Amino acid sequence: MAASTTGSLTATGSVTLTKPFPDTLAVVQLSGTYGTVTFVIEGSFDGDNFFALAAVDQATGRLVTGTLSPADNATVCYKVPCEGLGNVRGRG
Repeated sequence: MAASTTGSLTATGSVTLTKPFPDTLAVVQLSGTYGTVTFVIEGSFDGDNFFALAAVDQATGRLVTGTLSPADNATVCYKVPCEGLGNVRGRG
């Protein structure tokens, strides 16, 4: 069974997925009713120290890094390579 989590991403908050270390891929989806939003996808080995991760935008197939800013009210999906990490998060 795959690990999963849901939550509300706020401007100063984060939503974290704790996953088995051997899992090699996480999927981050953002949807809902929102205005301007920016967020970063990050990973951690220990749950305390996070660093930015590259991801693949599933709509375009492009590799994305850094701060992401989808269009207002868009549903976006990113595949995130994360082998060996215990945590993946979206941080506003």
